[in-house]
Amino acid sequence: MSLNRKNEILKAMRTILQEYKNDEHSTSTTDCKLCKLFLYKSSPMCSLCPMFAFVHLDNNTYCCMNRRCEPVDCNKSYIDNEYNAVIEFYEKAIKKIEKMSNIDLKKESTFKFLIAIDDKVAEKYDL
Repeated sequence: MSLNRKNEILKAMRTILQEYKNDEHSTSTTDCKLCKLFLYKSSPMCSLCPMFAFVHLDNNTYCCMNRRCEPVDCNKSYIDNEYNAVIEFYEKAIKKIEKMSNIDLKKESTFKFLIAIDDKVAEKYDL
């Protein structure tokens, strides 16, 4: 993964985080910044998306929907715990990715750490 790709991922995740903080995020694949970057731009069925780490957990079409801190649509009603958990998930994921080297980002199963973040945050918010 190139430095440019790392920056693209971070930019998309920061945008999603800001959308949540502004109560504006949509879970529609046509609106999600990670979907725009990976689903429509570079790979079929999200295989290069960081959220692909969650592919093995369920049979959902989109891997991100397999997270315990599942994305919530800000245009609909949601439970505060779910909303806060998603925000914390993105904050922790962004911090971890910022610290990773390009070599780390090229490894197979690079984004498996997202599962541990998801589990830890989900436990905190009782999801």
